[in-house]
Amino acid sequence: MTGAFVNGKWTGDVVIKKVAKNVRITTRGSGKSGISNSFDVEAGPPDKLVITPSSFTMNAGEL
Repeated sequence: MTGAFVNGKWTGDVVIKKVAKNVRITTRGSGKSGISNSFDVEAGPPDKLVITPSSFTMNAGEL
């Protein structure tokens, strides 16, 4: 479900959960429609970082 177009533009939140290339977002509502410019979706930082072995210790700022 999308909101109304304002001055020919739609603004809203979109969640994309996969890396992809040449993505376009399409919206339709109240007899109007629009398609975004294409863009690439790149991977973000990992949700969790695991350092093994677990007994490894590190002090920040020390070489």
